[in-house]
Amino acid sequence: MMSDTQESSKKAEQECNVIKDLINQSNFRNITFRYFHDTDDLSVYFVEGNCLEDHCVDVTTELLISYDINDKAVAFHVERISRLLPPTLDLSELFNDNPPNPIYNKESDIFKVNFYSIPPTNFQKTEMEDIEVGRDNMGNIACLLFHNASNRIAEELSPEERELHEKRKKKEYERLNSWAKSIIIRKYINSIGSLDDL
Repeated sequence: MMSDTQESSKKAEQECNVIKDLINQSNFRNITFRYFHDTDDLSVYFVEGNCLEDHCVDVTTELLISYDINDKAVAFHVERISRLLPPTLDLSELFNDNPPNPIYNKESDIFKVNFYSIPPTNFQKTEMEDIEVGRDNMGNIACLLFHNASNRIAEELSPEERELHEKRKKKEYERLNSWAKSIIIRKYINSIGSLDDL
């Protein structure tokens, strides 16, 4: 049996652990949630604006992660999210009016995006290292975990990085535009050649 002193000491230790957890859990960045009712898609941006997206990777059948030029996550997108969450949730209110408050734990370097208040019962690894999907006992997505978050999630790009990104995008656009024009010209030339055969 515990003495009053031991019990008080244990209670004080528990309160300190709760305070320590609250200190270690903080808002990570200025996260923006956008739920698109017409397409039933959710986009969550870790940095301002989607203009920083350089490439995307499907990490599960329903989850797409967008990366910047430094190969750091700038956003994630979930298609037809209503089929992955409990049917009773008002998604427009949940994501647009009163979005979830993601939590970053400094000690473990884990960034957690909860979609609703029910805790996950299991975690599913994804094709991308450091990203897990938490699911409830019904198989609904409850949260996303980003391990090693300080190294894997993008920060705002510096003006120099932003300029480099814009140059790369312009160069890629010009390359694709030139390639498309060459295909059209070849098809046109081939069609003229086939007319001469008539």
